[in-house]
Amino acid sequence: MEVQFLRAFEKDLGKADAATRRKVLRIVLALEAAGSIKEIDDMKKLVGFKEAYRIRIGDHRPGLFHANGVVQLARLLHRREVYRYFP
Repeated sequence: MEVQFLRAFEKDLGKADAATRRKVLRIVLALEAAGSIKEIDDMKKLVGFKEAYRIRIGDHRPGLFHANGVVQLARLLHRREVYRYFP
């Protein structure tokens, strides 16, 4: 799948610690190698939204949109803040 990064995600990633950045890199590589969105572990669809998903990475949650084989990483926030600012 094609992976795109939104500007807010890049800013959030810049604020994250090194361990979280390494985990996000692994997730991005897994997304690029995956043939389907269902192949990704710890991914859940957000209730009430057709294309919004989140992935669990420790205490952080990357929020993403999936449509037509393109994954857009939108936000990377702490678990208590992600549902306030994403989607």
